Amino acid sequence: MQKLSCKKGPPHFTQKVWLETIPLFRRIQEHPFIEKMAANSLESEIFSFYVQQDHLFLAERAKAFAILATRGPSVELREYLMTRDQQSREASEGIFEKYTVDLPSINIMSPACKAYAEYMIDVAQKGSFLEGLAGNCTPFVRPIKS
Repeated sequence: MQKLSCKKGPPHFTQKVWLETIPLFRRIQEHPFIEKMAANSLESEIFSFYVQQDHLFLAERAKAFAILATRGPSVELREYLMTRDQQSREASEGIFEKYTVDLPSINIMSPACKAYAEYMIDVAQKGSFLEGLAGNCTPFVRPIKS
C-alpha cells in the first residue's frame, strides 16, 4: 500500500480521511471474499451470484444517472450523466458475456443490493442535485475516456 504523507501544516481533508480510514481499508482488503476474488479462487456459485448482483446494481445505477441528467444545471453535466447512464447500461448488459456466466432466469436483488439501489434512486430523485451526484458517483466512477 502506498504511504500517505502530509506536507508541513495541517493535513488536507482528504489526506486526513484516508489516514483515519486505513485500518478499515485494510480490513476490507483482508475480507475472505475480496482475497478470493483477487486470487481468482472464488467458488463458481458465489462468483455467479456476485455477477448477477452487479448486473442488477448497474441497471439501477443507469436509472439514477438518467434521473440526475434531467436535473443537471449545465449542458456539459447533463451530457456527462447521460454518458454515465449509457455506460452503466452497457456494462449491465455485457457483464455475463464478459465473465462467461450464464444469465440467471430469476433476477432478484439481495437485500443489500436492493437497499443501495433504492438509496441511489431516492437520492437522485429527492435530494438536491449535489446530494444525488455525491450519492451516485462513488470513487469507482472514473472519468469518461474521450
